[in-house]
Amino acid sequence: MAGIGFEIRKILERNTYVSILQAYGLAGIISSGPWVLSVIGVLIIGLSTQSLIKDQFLIVQYLVSVTYLMASSLILTGFLQLIFTRFIADRLFEERKSVILPNLMGAIWLVTCLSFIIGVVVLGILFEESLHYEMLMLANFVVLCDLWIVVIFLSSMKAYLKIVGMFFLGYSIAVLSSVALSGFGINGLLLGILLGHSYLFFGFFYIIIREYPGSKFLSF
Repeated sequence: MAGIGFEIRKILERNTYVSILQAYGLAGIISSGPWVLSVIGVLIIGLSTQSLIKDQFLIVQYLVSVTYLMASSLILTGFLQLIFTRFIADRLFEERKSVILPNLMGAIWLVTCLSFIIGVVVLGILFEESLHYEMLMLANFVVLCDLWIVVIFLSSMKAYLKIVGMFFLGYSIAVLSSVALSGFGINGLLLGILLGHSYLFFGFFYIIIREYPGSKFLSF
């Protein structure tokens, strides 16, 4: 997070009210952006689709579903996020950037396989919903788990405004897609937020590939 601190100090050196608001706003979005924007995006989707979906129970079911997706994905990946952040910080200090991307690929493969297996087991045991709903829940769960792993690279990125812009665009895609697909009920809402999170994951992953080209494809 040191890079963010340096950027905020530069902003605060302007010594104006606007610079103070900009500094605190940037710090808040960078440090808590994924969670704050996700909550805001989900709430906007719920409010904007109330008049489009006749059965209000579906909106409640959607909000509960996304809440469980967010919480469970963060719990599953939390320990790996802490370890992997430390690993990346050490490699950057050693100036061994070439090993970052292969180990990121390893972490993503590990999280993808683990989240898929756990998701299939939980859905098979605890859920009695339609196949489409369960498949969308599984896809959202896997993508979210992968997204949290990629998000930890935010601390090493310098293009802060680009990152904030991507978060805004990603959740804008989620909101617009959910509204457009609201005619399909809860499946349309889940597909909409899946599109937004998928954009964020692949967008950040593309930035990381450009910033840290790897010496090989996969490493653990």
